[in-house]
Amino acid sequence: MATYQIRFFKRLLSSDGHPFCCLQDRLEVRNADTPECAVARAERRYERLKNVSQWDRWADVVEVSEVVRRSSARRRIGGRAG
Repeated sequence: MATYQIRFFKRLLSSDGHPFCCLQDRLEVRNADTPECAVARAERRYERLKNVSQWDRWADVVEVSEVVRRSSARRRIGGRAG
């Protein structure tokens, strides 16, 4: 099981007509079996947070990335003890 960060974006047009994506919210989903499972859980949570029946009423794009946490324990690699 992994931890994923899910980002929700809204597609907008700038004042000069260029499209861009604006970050609406970011959620972390822990203990998900797959990225697809994490996205489904985040979508339901996002709907509750925004009080909407469908997440895509508030955002257009969902991005998912796995969160990799570094261990706080350090170990020495190579070199000589001294």
